[in-house]
Amino acid sequence: AMTRRSRGSGVIQMVTKGLMALLLQVNSERIVSLTEATFAETLRQSQKALVAFVTPWCMACRLLMPELEKAADALARDKSMLVAQCDVSTETRLAQIYSAWRTPLVMFFPDTQVLLPGLQAIFTGQLQHASLVAFTAGPWPLKVHSRAELQEAVQDNGRAGTFVGFFRSPQHAGPLQELWPLDCLRRHSRAYAFARWGNQSKNESEKELWRWAGLEFGSEALRIKEVQQGQMLKQEIKYSDPEPEEAIVYVRSDD
Repeated sequence: AMTRRSRGSGVIQMVTKGLMALLLQVNSERIVSLTEATFAETLRQSQKALVAFVTPWCMACRLLMPELEKAADALARDKSMLVAQCDVSTETRLAQIYSAWRTPLVMFFPDTQVLLPGLQAIFTGQLQHASLVAFTAGPWPLKVHSRAELQEAVQDNGRAGTFVGFFRSPQHAGPLQELWPLDCLRRHSRAYAFARWGNQSKNESEKELWRWAGLEFGSEALRIKEVQQGQMLKQEIKYSDPEPEEAIVYVRSDD
């Protein structure tokens, strides 16, 4: 009886070790691993980044890893590009920020200086390296600094119009930031602009862009088109702050 019990215990240990080995395969030594402590600093060492949010128990995540390595090899010539992975089973704060509750989640950061959630592109295709490489070519939300850049972005997308998110800075999100990733916006071309870029003061082109959208600096009244349940609503909102906080507007190609 003792021999059978010992054998049974040995089998369980072998199975456990095998399962642990499989779980550990989700991490690739060839792909940069991100933690909450290193996330911002590592991403900002490059200009753009392809990040896979994974968990150890996810079979699809393990299948993704060799494809992500091939994608990294194909993108190696682009020195401005980072390919990275993040285990959200341990980095739960990052999972919360980027809504990475279902894995794998592959996200492209077209501008690593902008880490606010919602201003990235989410991969929805087959988990193959060719698809991942093609995904990095766009389209994704464009950052615009002037009315001329916005006009060019709207005309180039070949659609009826573009949703534009106007936000105060790339470091601080407001209530409308939660609406930005909604499906009704994802299905359309998107662009975004900041009233303040980093710690720099507002330049004339950025002020002109906000003024053109009906967001007057120095006025207590803020005209805003708010996206709610897929419908465009226009309403007057008053702020105690004399400068507009944020807005989402729809710009038609013939505007």
